[in-house]
Amino acid sequence: MRKTSMVCLGCLEKARYMTVHACEAIERYYSHVAVVFSGNRGFHIWVFDFDLRDWTHYDEKNPIRSHEVARFNFTRLVAAQARGFNRDHFILSVDPMRVVSVPGSLNGESGLVCSYIGDRKELERSSMRGIVEDAKPTEAIYGHAEPTWR
Repeated sequence: MRKTSMVCLGCLEKARYMTVHACEAIERYYSHVAVVFSGNRGFHIWVFDFDLRDWTHYDEKNPIRSHEVARFNFTRLVAAQARGFNRDHFILSVDPMRVVSVPGSLNGESGLVCSYIGDRKELERSSMRGIVEDAKPTEAIYGHAEPTWR
C-alpha cells in the first residue's frame, strides 16, 4: 500500500468507507453529523445534536457515567447497522473520556493536521489522497512547511 506522510492511504480508504457507513447509521437518528480527519489513521464522527436522554436516564450525581451508558447504548445500535465496526471501534466510541483530536492541531505521529471534512456527503466526494494532501502543515499556519522534528 502507498504511504504518504507516514500514513497508509489504503488503510485510510478502508477507514473512510467504514466512516461513511457509520455516518449513514447515525443519520437515521440525528441530523447534525460532521466528520474530522484525525491526522493519522482515521476519522472522528461528531454528532452535534446527540442527546444522551435518548439512550439513558441522566444521573446528576454521575454525569460521566450517564454519558458512558448513553454512548454504549447508541454505539451498540450503530455497530449492528454499520459495516466493519469492530471491538476496537466500539471501545473508542463508548469512552466519554477519550481524547478527541481538535481541527487545526498537529498529529504527533504523522505530522499531519487534524482537519474538518464536513458532512458524510463531503467525505464521499473527497479523495483520500486529497484529504492527506490538505492535511499537510503549511507555512501560513505553522510558520514552516514541514514539522521541524523530521
